[in-house]
Amino acid sequence: MFEAAIDGQYPEKFPTVEAAKAYIADTPIIGVRPWVRDLNGPGVRWGFLIVSGRALQPRERQS
Repeated sequence: MFEAAIDGQYPEKFPTVEAAKAYIADTPIIGVRPWVRDLNGPGVRWGFLIVSGRALQPRERQS
């Protein structure tokens, strides 16, 4: 499951990352930034995949 958010809306849940990306695809990046995160992992704080329409590099998890 993936979650995506755009300015002025509550986050929406999507079954695939492609569907979440499509949701934020045409969102202007002014003020609040659109994002996509992966809800499948052990910790949601590690799950951000896209912020402001750009993919994030995988972050090394720390114990």
